[in-house]
Amino acid sequence: MNNKNVGDACMTTALERPGTAAAPGRCHPMSPLTAAILAVLYPGALTLAQTSRAESLQLEEIVVTATRRDLNLQSVPQSVTAFSTADIDKLAMQGAADVISALPSVNLVAAMPGRNAIVMRGVSTGSSEYRTDSQVAVYLDDQPMTSISTQVEVRTIDLARIEALPGPQGTLFGSSSQSGTIRYITNKPDTRGFSSRVDAELGTTKGGEESYDVSGHLNIPLSDNVAVRAVGYYSVEGGYVDNVLGPTLAGDRDNADVVEKDWNDYKTWGGRIAARWQINDGWESTLSLIAQNSEADGAWESDPALGDYKITRFFDEYRDDNWYQTSLNVKGDLGFAELSATASFFDRSIKYEWDNANYSQWRSAYYGGFDPDYGTGYDNIYNTGVLIGTTFNDQKQKRSAYEVRLTSQGESRFAWMAGAFFEDVEDSWHYGARLPGLTGTTAWNVANSYACYYA
Repeated sequence: MNNKNVGDACMTTALERPGTAAAPGRCHPMSPLTAAILAVLYPGALTLAQTSRAESLQLEEIVVTATRRDLNLQSVPQSVTAFSTADIDKLAMQGAADVISALPSVNLVAAMPGRNAIVMRGVSTGSSEYRTDSQVAVYLDDQPMTSISTQVEVRTIDLARIEALPGPQGTLFGSSSQSGTIRYITNKPDTRGFSSRVDAELGTTKGGEESYDVSGHLNIPLSDNVAVRAVGYYSVEGGYVDNVLGPTLAGDRDNADVVEKDWNDYKTWGGRIAARWQINDGWESTLSLIAQNSEADGAWESDPALGDYKITRFFDEYRDDNWYQTSLNVKGDLGFAELSATASFFDRSIKYEWDNANYSQWRSAYYGGFDPDYGTGYDNIYNTGVLIGTTFNDQKQKRSAYEVRLTSQGESRFAWMAGAFFEDVEDSWHYGARLPGLTGTTAWNVANSYACYYA
């Protein structure tokens, strides 16, 4: 145990490990008697403590790259919100929800963990525009990760800082930056020495299951100019919504085969590995690979008629979201300017299947039965009787991005930047509904009549 800030205001304790930052401690007011004893036994203790306290009250310098230059946050001529490594630890940030809740004028719309829609300054593409690119760009280092439908969930493990830039940023950050940009900047491999860190958390939810999180990093210098940094994490958020026994709207069956207590679990695991080569004093190259998988089982909604955190579903719902990204960055000093070239590739797969029983039976009841005298009435194509099914989606995205940038150097008041950016994005969906027994329904007969009539 290491005592810090032992002064006339408070005494804090923190547990430190080699290569890690001190964990935050609690502040304990110091009594006059304690101060007097310290003054007698350790004459220099209070002086040292007061000096430490004065140093702790100084503002920490935060360097950001919001303008594509390394600048002190207070020198940046635009609105930027930045969280340092210490801020991320202190606020216990783990994912997008924690980051967004700490940002002004930014909202997160998420029906379930990982299904994120980020809104900055009140500008959005709409709640159902799954095929429209987001108005907020998400970057991991210099690589764009913006995704149609739902933004990527980036675990905030071993990050140097997080930057949020409101307002149009298209000049510096490419596409999808109409209302702002959020950047995650990772800690890079360090050739100066070995370091490691392991974090573990355990939590409980009243009326639900336990949650736990394990993460860590390892920095290994391989030589004087080459280092490797590896990061890994595994997280489980226990469920608290019960899938309770109940009948369908038509009362023809129940959901006994999928009833489960604390149904909605969320698991996330992944990691990254990066290698940095310090070619010489002015040039360096960094190669990285990042991958993350997540599984969300169950539903996060509640049915008011059943009570808090209770719902009735007839299918064991799931949502899997897996992605990986690889990138190569080369940075060098040309004397008059700094050259930065980045190539990255991003691949994401989202698969889900959700219960559609209530809608299936409501639709049939609303449109009524098939009337032979009505012929091939359009409404009847939606009449599938009491059958129930699911809604599914198999969505994929591939994104290749290339950027070359020249940034002026020196203390001149005239600063310039020139660059080129190219991006190739491919999105695909296999979206639809499964309805076992469809061929025996009125809807099937009407659909075939349409096909025959219109050849």
